Amino acid sequence: MFNLRRFCFAERGLFLVPAEHLGADGCSAEYVDAHASARPERAANERAMLDATLQRYFARTSALTSRAPDSWMPPRRANLAVITDPARVRPYTPPFLGTSWILYESDLDPERSHPEFATFQLVYFERLALLGSVRAALLMSLSYWLDRSDDEAQSFARAASRATRPDARAFVALARALPWIREVFHSPLREPGSVPPETLLHVEGANLLVPRALQPELVALIREFDAASREADAAFVGRSKTAPSASSASNAAIDSLCQWLADSAPSVVLAEKGGAALWSPDAPKDAARLRAALAGLEPDAAESLREDLATVSRVTHKIEKALGDQPLVEVSHEVEEGGAVYVRPDLRRVVYELEQSAFDARLDVAPPFHRALLAARVAHEWGHLSHESGIVCVPNARRDEHDAAVSVLIDRYVDVVRALPARVEEEARRELDAMGAHRGRPRSWGEALASTTLARIGDYAANAFARRFCEPEELEAYVRVNVRHHLNEGVGPLGQLVRHAIEVQYLAIGSDQRRLEYFFSTSWFVPVFVESGVFAAPLVEAVFAATAAVCDCYEVRASVDPPDPIGVK
Repeated sequence: MFNLRRFCFAERGLFLVPAEHLGADGCSAEYVDAHASARPERAANERAMLDATLQRYFARTSALTSRAPDSWMPPRRANLAVITDPARVRPYTPPFLGTSWILYESDLDPERSHPEFATFQLVYFERLALLGSVRAALLMSLSYWLDRSDDEAQSFARAASRATRPDARAFVALARALPWIREVFHSPLREPGSVPPETLLHVEGANLLVPRALQPELVALIREFDAASREADAAFVGRSKTAPSASSASNAAIDSLCQWLADSAPSVVLAEKGGAALWSPDAPKDAARLRAALAGLEPDAAESLREDLATVSRVTHKIEKALGDQPLVEVSHEVEEGGAVYVRPDLRRVVYELEQSAFDARLDVAPPFHRALLAARVAHEWGHLSHESGIVCVPNARRDEHDAAVSVLIDRYVDVVRALPARVEEEARRELDAMGAHRGRPRSWGEALASTTLARIGDYAANAFARRFCEPEELEAYVRVNVRHHLNEGVGPLGQLVRHAIEVQYLAIGSDQRRLEYFFSTSWFVPVFVESGVFAAPLVEAVFAATAAVCDCYEVRASVDPPDPIGVK
């Protein structure tokens, strides 16, 4: 059973407020109880600050969207990570891509901070995560201050002067700039009136109109934000990315890790980047190549690496025992070799590369939620292999049900295309042509869209397999990474719909069965595609339900039962 406290407070370096436990009134009662038991000395103050911050965020972004819809997105829920140890969590790196906000513990300290400071952090980070650019996030956030009172601006400035977060200098600079920022024009929040247009710099997207005299100030502020982000990241990386040394502590860490590998023989192949093997459980005492690759291994990183390998082995042992001697394909078209952790079908082994996408396992400790995501990734990759091998499939007895469900899905997509407003018809036509639909044949529209959705059915089948072998908290982490918006990926409205149709089905593997509520509240899908009139809500829900009916036909063979937990200690 999913344990809220364990999921939110077990990670070193941060704690989490899940998206479904926060809203316009603050945090849920269930989360308040978990928070109070996990952080008894700080919970009351943090909860008061969190509630005040969330209330401001939802009210203000809603008001700004109403007044300036072309430059503001409506409020949404996200998984809020509060960093308690900046030395363990890289700046600007959300735990769940696309569905996270980030605050620092100091932002919620009432003696040092203020809800005005924390609220702007949510506004700014939301745009930073969406746009991927410090400069763009700053420019898109500046009009926030045109709607604030003098007292609110002063409260922010006082908190900025006391801030200790790694990028504090950026917000000190912002506080100093607020007087002139509030003199900038914006359409429609602060119209320039009779000011000559040729004297104003128009910032596209942000709809800012900056007087010529203030343009050097704006450039200087942008440079401050760029510098603060670079310095914060460099300081974090510099703590671990030091030149390898042959210190006694490093040698002892290598000896200890290699001895553990020899004794435990975890079911995982260690490799360098690109997949060349450094160590294998088939020869657990042969660690010469690995020792050379681990030169300069930090003791904390060694322990983190050992925990990673134990996690991979724990999940793999459970799956291997469940599969027994059932044959698996030796060449896979679903399993993606690469990406640092993957299954080698020909070896029936998981490969773990020391250089991960987010960190170097020889120098760094794993970031928060990495291990939960690692377990889910391993089980998911084994699930792909099992799907291709026919272990996850539509049973013959349900084939007619499956085919009927696909036919219904095709019809629901036809309904969607027929109901599209004229303003998106040309874009939709280009999307349908790219998917192989035939002009003038409505049934082919649905077939193309359904085919594009079901091209991802292997991911659903892999998840149906993986859920048997993962802990509830591991599944929760997986869901929060893989069910998110795609607004910044250059995908058109129909492309968005067909992706989401399969991805919302992933929510069934987590604890929250309110699939559409979580998705709609965290993704901006409703304001961008439903409230705008692109898709009618009943038609979207019908597509999602029809996709669920197809997915529900997939079953894992009854012979593949998860055994009692075993693994490497």
